Amino acid sequence: MPEIAEKSKTPFQGVTARSISDMEEEAKRLLETVQAQRAEKYRQDQERQERKKASDLEELNVLRFELDNLDEAAKLAGNLSLSDAKKLSGQRTELLHKISKIESEYQITQTGFEEAQQVKAEKKTQAGHLRATVLKVGGIISMCGIFVLFSGNWILGKYPNAAIYNEVSFQKVLFGFAVFICAVAAVIAALSVFFPGIAKYFNPFNSKQLDFYDDFTTLSAWQRNIISLALFSLLLLAFVMTVSGKLD
Repeated sequence: MPEIAEKSKTPFQGVTARSISDMEEEAKRLLETVQAQRAEKYRQDQERQERKKASDLEELNVLRFELDNLDEAAKLAGNLSLSDAKKLSGQRTELLHKISKIESEYQITQTGFEEAQQVKAEKKTQAGHLRATVLKVGGIISMCGIFVLFSGNWILGKYPNAAIYNEVSFQKVLFGFAVFICAVAAVIAALSVFFPGIAKYFNPFNSKQLDFYDDFTTLSAWQRNIISLALFSLLLLAFVMTVSGKLD
């Protein structure tokens, strides 16, 4: 029995407290190595994903730019043949597919792109309104000129003793307008010398400084309307008083 007991202890004679400590240290070093390799692999994957995302976003901007150019080219081309129309339609569909693929991958909304398109559309609308306003004002001025030139004969035919106005009398209005413009320029120059803080709001050629809407941000819409109406009324009154004065 003692021999059997001695033999049974033989396999465990090398397992000591120090060997267990060494194994724990080795396991700890292996765990730290695995964690470091895992962290390095995660960092490399993140960098790879960031580079891919940056490249895809750059490609997205290029695709949107190409789509915009394609739409502009289609508008300028006018009437296209059937083959050209199919070709443009295919190119546009392909661009939209690529754009949709990138946007869905990164869950990108078209808010920024749509806002840019909306701003561009608003600028075109404003330009159209400006042209329409210019045409309306030009038409009214033309009608007034025709009335001044040709109404005198009709009035004399009906009222032979009437004192009529004609294009010679209209010279007084043109001269009064010239006086008014010179007066406005002189007032702005005087304000620039004595009150530079106020003069910038009346200087039509100074676009580098704050304007009425940027500076007075605390004013409400009705306050701006009242101030604008008062300024317009004063300028109109000054013009009427100038042209109605004795200029002869």
